[in-house]
Amino acid sequence: MAVVVGALRCALGAAGQEPALRSAVEQLGPAGRAEVLTRARHHRVGPMVRAGLLAGAPGGATSALVEGLRAQHLAARAGHVRAVHDLGLVAEALDGAGLAWAALKGPVLAASVYPREDFRPYGDIDVLVDPAALGRALAVLEGAGFVVLDRNWRLLRERVLGELHLQAPGGSTVDLHWQLVNRPEVRARFRLPTGPLLDRARRVDVAGQHVPVLDPVDTLVHLCVHAGIAGGDRLLWLADISLAARAVPDLGLVLDRARHAAADSMVALMLRRADRLLPIPGVHRVIPLLQPSLPLRVALGGVDRLSPVQRVRRAGSLARTTARAVDRTLHGTLVHAGAFLRGRALDRLRPPAGQLSGPRSVLHPAGGAADRDAFFERVVEAELRELHR
Repeated sequence: MAVVVGALRCALGAAGQEPALRSAVEQLGPAGRAEVLTRARHHRVGPMVRAGLLAGAPGGATSALVEGLRAQHLAARAGHVRAVHDLGLVAEALDGAGLAWAALKGPVLAASVYPREDFRPYGDIDVLVDPAALGRALAVLEGAGFVVLDRNWRLLRERVLGELHLQAPGGSTVDLHWQLVNRPEVRARFRLPTGPLLDRARRVDVAGQHVPVLDPVDTLVHLCVHAGIAGGDRLLWLADISLAARAVPDLGLVLDRARHAAADSMVALMLRRADRLLPIPGVHRVIPLLQPSLPLRVALGGVDRLSPVQRVRRAGSLARTTARAVDRTLHGTLVHAGAFLRGRALDRLRPPAGQLSGPRSVLHPAGGAADRDAFFERVVEAELRELHR
C-alpha cells in the first residue's frame, strides 16, 4: 500500500517522498486507514510508518493514523528496553566465562543501522555461540538465571536443531544458536559454519554496552538468508537488508561470502527486493554477479511484479514461495518450489497443529541427560562437517 511504503521511506530519509505521501493520505477513507494499520502491523513497520507520517504528511488527515499506530510504537520501545537489559545479562555471563559469541538481528540492528532505536520492533534476542562450547554456554546462562524452555532433548538429538530457547530474567525470549539456520533440511542447502563467523565478529555499542556482532558483510548475508528462508515478504526484513547493505563499505565483498555460503542467488533476490523499497547504492552491479542466470532473473522479476511484497497478506503467497525456493538456476528454483507446494498440501491433510505439538515439539518433555549430552556431541560433529564441506 502506497501510504505504508511512502511513510516508511520518509522515516528512513529517502528524499522526495513527502508530496506523494501527502497525496496518498488525503485519499484515504476509514476503510483505507484501517488497511494501513493492518498492513503496518503485518509488515512490523508501525513505528517507522508513524514517524514517516509525522514528518512527511503532518496535519489532520494523519492524526487518526498516527494515534492508531501509537500502540505499535510503544510496544516496540518497551520491547527494546527489556531486550537491552536482558542482552546485558547475556553479555555479562558469556563474556565473564570467556566464551566466543555474537548478538544477531533485533537489538543490534536497532542500535547500529537504524536512524532511531525505536524504529525496529523485534520479539526475541538471538545469540550465536561456538558449537563446541554450546553446553558450557547453556550452563553459564542457566547459572545467571536464564531458564531453558526446550525440554525435548530426544528430538533435539535426532534432528540436531540449530538453536535452543531460553527465557531471560527480564522476560525476553533468547534464541541460543550454534548455527544460523535452525532446521537441518534447510541448513543442508547452505554452507555457514559458525567458527569463521565468530572469528570475524567485532564489537559495537548497543545502548551503552559493548556487544560482539557479526561483521557487516556476514550480517548482510545472514539477513538475506534469514529473510529468504522465512519468505522474504515483510517490509521490515527489506528495510533491515537495505540499511545493512549501506553499512558494507564495498558490496563486492559480499560476492565471495555469499558464494562460499551457497547463498548467492538468495542474497541477490533479497537485495533486489530491498533495493525496490529503499535504493542501495551500487547494488545493480552486484546482483548479476550473484545471480548470473538471466532466465532466473527474468522469472524472479516477473514474480515480484505479480506479487509485490507490500501487497502480501497471506502465508502462501507467490512472493513467499519463490523466496524460500530460489536456487542458482531456474530449473532448481522450480524443483524447490514444487517441493514446498507439495509439502504445504500435505500439511493441510494432517491433524491440527495442536494435536501434533507433543513429540514433535521442542517444548514436549522427552529424553534425559544422555540425550542432552548426545545432542551437544552431534552439534560439534555437524560443525566439523560444515567446516569441511
